[in-house]
Amino acid sequence: MAGMLEGLQYRVLGPIEAIVDGEPVALAPKQRKLLALFLIHADTVVSVDRIIDVLWGERPPHGVSDAVRFHVSRLRRALRAGHEPAAGADLITRERDGYRLVGGQHQIDACRFEQLVRRASEKAGSDATEAVQIIDAALDLWRGNPYADVTYEDFAQLEIRRFEAARLQAIELRINLLLHLERHEEAIGALESLVIEFPIHEGLAELLLSTLNRVGRPTDALAAYSGVEDRFRTELGIRPTEALRRLEVESRLATEDPLWAGPGQARHNIPRSLTTYIERGGETEAVRDRVRSRRLVTLLGPGGIGKTRMATEAAAELLPEYRSGIWFVDLAPVVSDEGVVRAISRATNTPESTDEPVDELVTHLSQLDLLLIVDNCEHVVQACAVLIERLLGECPLLRVLATSREPLGVSGECIFQVEPLDIPVGDVDLASAHSAPSLRLFIDRASDASQFELTELNLDAVVALMRRLAGLPLAIEMAAARTRDVEPAEITKRLNSHLDYLQSRGRGVPDRHRSLAATFQWSYDLLDAEQQGTFRALAVFEGEFTLDAAAAVRDLDPTPTLADDVGELVDASLLRRSGDRYRMLEPVREFSEGLLIEHAEDHVARDRHLRYYEALAYRQRVAEGRVADDPSGAEDRGDRMEIVERVAQDLDNYRAAFRHASENGDRRAAIEIAAGTSQHLIARLAIRESARLLAAALDIEGDAPDGLLADAHMNLAWIRADLGDLAGSEELALVALEISRRMASEEDESDALFTLANAAFESGDLTLARDRLTACIDACVTVEPSRTSRQSLALVEALLGNLTVAAEMLDELETAPLDQQMTAYVPRTRGMIAASLGDHGAALKCFERGAEASPTDRATLEGLRHVAYAHLNLGDHERARRLGEYVHERSLETGIPTYIERTGSLLGLIEIRQGRPGIGIGLVGEGLASAVSRGDRYRAWSFLYAASEALLAVGHPDEALGLLRLAETTADEHGYWLPAMDWVPRIDRESIETVAARSVPDVKDFESAVRTTRAAMKRW
Repeated sequence: MAGMLEGLQYRVLGPIEAIVDGEPVALAPKQRKLLALFLIHADTVVSVDRIIDVLWGERPPHGVSDAVRFHVSRLRRALRAGHEPAAGADLITRERDGYRLVGGQHQIDACRFEQLVRRASEKAGSDATEAVQIIDAALDLWRGNPYADVTYEDFAQLEIRRFEAARLQAIELRINLLLHLERHEEAIGALESLVIEFPIHEGLAELLLSTLNRVGRPTDALAAYSGVEDRFRTELGIRPTEALRRLEVESRLATEDPLWAGPGQARHNIPRSLTTYIERGGETEAVRDRVRSRRLVTLLGPGGIGKTRMATEAAAELLPEYRSGIWFVDLAPVVSDEGVVRAISRATNTPESTDEPVDELVTHLSQLDLLLIVDNCEHVVQACAVLIERLLGECPLLRVLATSREPLGVSGECIFQVEPLDIPVGDVDLASAHSAPSLRLFIDRASDASQFELTELNLDAVVALMRRLAGLPLAIEMAAARTRDVEPAEITKRLNSHLDYLQSRGRGVPDRHRSLAATFQWSYDLLDAEQQGTFRALAVFEGEFTLDAAAAVRDLDPTPTLADDVGELVDASLLRRSGDRYRMLEPVREFSEGLLIEHAEDHVARDRHLRYYEALAYRQRVAEGRVADDPSGAEDRGDRMEIVERVAQDLDNYRAAFRHASENGDRRAAIEIAAGTSQHLIARLAIRESARLLAAALDIEGDAPDGLLADAHMNLAWIRADLGDLAGSEELALVALEISRRMASEEDESDALFTLANAAFESGDLTLARDRLTACIDACVTVEPSRTSRQSLALVEALLGNLTVAAEMLDELETAPLDQQMTAYVPRTRGMIAASLGDHGAALKCFERGAEASPTDRATLEGLRHVAYAHLNLGDHERARRLGEYVHERSLETGIPTYIERTGSLLGLIEIRQGRPGIGIGLVGEGLASAVSRGDRYRAWSFLYAASEALLAVGHPDEALGLLRLAETTADEHGYWLPAMDWVPRIDRESIETVAARSVPDVKDFESAVRTTRAAMKRW
């Protein structure tokens, strides 16, 4: 086999060929198409269905499975031509549900092309000559259009376009390398051919014109522009782009202006860094676009965020567009208004021969076509604003790109907010680590400092460090330098005790960038005393906050003065603003927190922060309708789920306030915050966090209002039921009922009975759940019962087989407009009724309508599971599988046992019905065991049918019949009605009895059902 692979090569960069020992293999058209399909999916399984679709489309022949085997066999024989049969027998292997072409990517010319281009890109910075040679070798692999034999086939379009784009990118890299090597004529020749091959490619045309101008051939550039303009008008019916037209103007000026600076003269003083630049997802191009369209662009952001580097990187590519060049001015050392003028005059070579330097600067620049980069304006912002406004007013060809920690405030100023580098979110592996700019920057700088390498062992520590540094480039570079001394985990540990641990060791680094704290101190010192006090107080906020919240921690009304102070902090780039909310980057917040503690203001500020969010949590519960004796929030009660989602924006601050309340033994505040956030956390499937908060708050010693205690106990009872602690749920609900009756509150008593009904439902006692739901509704004598309780009663009636009653209750609910929650739940219950009656098409429509209306992550997950079951009922196993795998993966993340059991059982049934019962019985068996361990009779009963179907599929009809008899007995005992479920088993006693023997085991209870199923799993 190894020898066969060494002599086998595939060519797709042109007509598709298989080469064996240097000789092409003769292939029929269908074989060539099949080979193309395998090569596009190199070393992965191509399903039989996919092969059928590609070879025959919508009209497969009779006996298509045999036809697939025939064509695969012919291709396999062709590829091993000239070799012993054993040598190539496994070139195309049969996998579970398809075929796989065996072999490494080194056998495919397209893969070798990509590898060579990557090598050239890596070499470009150190050895441009060798990089050109490598790209030439890559381009030599091309023999025409990629996948030429299947040019018009749908399955190949994406791959064809990908390689066409890759070839063009490689050519552009080669030309740029030639220009770097000053091989101008060679580059121009290549460009002239390319603009003919790609007549409307703007980038190539721009590169040709700018290169001709650069080497002193403006006349040729004008001629080239004329051809480009003609092609644009002919092909697209439009004029060339603004950038091309600007190059045409530059060419004309160069031919007409005898004072034009030739290509040998310096045309910029842009500082070039010795380190690589980490692109931020196209931000530099966005800056260039703004500079082209606006005359003053200001890059705004806090110290250390990379404004200067972004400005110089963006400007470097703009050089061909400015006849008089690009000139960089660093204002950091400047301390006076006159110093600003002198610095710009020196940078632009303006003579200083009069007593009016501003007039002289204006006169000098008025005739020049240039871009001025003015860096670090924040400490002389007023002088910058006055001077730049005059220059732009009197110098028509001048454009300015400024960097500052606050806006200049000049008319027409375009603000570009420089954001932190993206930090990794969720789980990160080595393969995806390099997609996050913050990680790329750290790896690049750390490898320079200490030959650092990212590995599986240090990946988590590096990701944690990036999150700790909030994507600030300066902080990341300082941390990378520290890898010479300690590991990333230790850097994070030391940062937790002292922000000044991050210090630059580089010589020539400005004082304001010597340490991260010094960077922020530079901006802090520019504030007045009141603004500094506000900045310190805002350190108590974690995440976003409002102006009202800021006023609370300053113990002020939200006056215009406070708004102005907060606005000054935004302008100084110490705060970020998004709509009506504000936040600090985490390193900035830690600096501010240090100042807060240093001024002994931290305890007072945290107390005010706690009181504000305690009051906000109370208003949240009022708006959700969970405070029966407080009508003050009635006018705020809109759609319940919209109200629940209000918590999301303040969740980090709620958590911070809860910590402070817990540390200070403030039971009332802790319970208020835990209860106020519970509905949001439950809706977003963060139920374990809500459980921890509620349990910890209730464990604190002290007093709390009865209404608040009842609410907290009920919320925790619902969560305990979700997590499988049915006894704990019942106990908590009974405490809530006792408190509510002591309060003589109808609403609270009704809610407590509803909570008890849920505990009964989760334990599988549907009759008790119905009784408690009825009592819940009856408890509301003077108030309207909740629609949720009535919908839940309809669901229970359906599960007990009372379909007419259930449908009538749903009809009554729909006589008034449904809120978001009911819009999801009512169609779902109707779908279960339709499924139980065998109308699976109608059930699917109901389930889809409910899933689309789901207002929360939790409701969406439930809804999609029902949709997946509907597809299973309709026999669409693949669609059911796709949805089932998604909801099962999400269910595993939630940790909610009922979700995991039902989605696992769903996948198990799909496996069984697709002919893989061995996998299926394992999934179904685990669902059954889990439900039994929790004491959930109803769901354990429902899983008996799936388990019996699994046992029958693996050849154990006797055990299957034993499980089915237990299911029937349980249904008779508890009133369960089999069809009233979101899936319909394809199993019944008659179908099993026809194949069962006489030794049917007596499966007496659920525990023995689990043992029977597990025994069958082991035997299988």
